[in-house]
Amino acid sequence: MEKITKDNNTKETGVSVILGEFNNVKLTEEELNKLEEKMTKERVKELTEELSTYMASKKTSYKSHYATIVSWDRRKKGDIKSNNKKLHVG
Repeated sequence: MEKITKDNNTKETGVSVILGEFNNVKLTEEELNKLEEKMTKERVKELTEELSTYMASKKTSYKSHYATIVSWDRRKKGDIKSNNKKLHVG
C-alpha cells in the first residue's frame, strides 16, 4: 500500500509529499498535481514505485524526482512506439 507523508520542511514551494514503498520519492504537491495532469494516477503510482525501488536497490538519488518520472514516462512511451513499429515491419 502506498504511504503518503507530508513534509513541511521544504525549501521549494512549501509542502512535499513522500511516496513509494521505501518512502524515498519526494515531490511537491504542485509536482504531483502536474504529473497527474500529464498521465493517469495509476501511471504516476507505477513510475513512483519503480523510482522508489530503483533508488533503494541501487543506493542512488536524483536531483529532481519530478523530472526523473517525466523522463522515464517519455522514454517508456518511446520504447512502446518503437516496439510497435518493429512488430508491424513487413
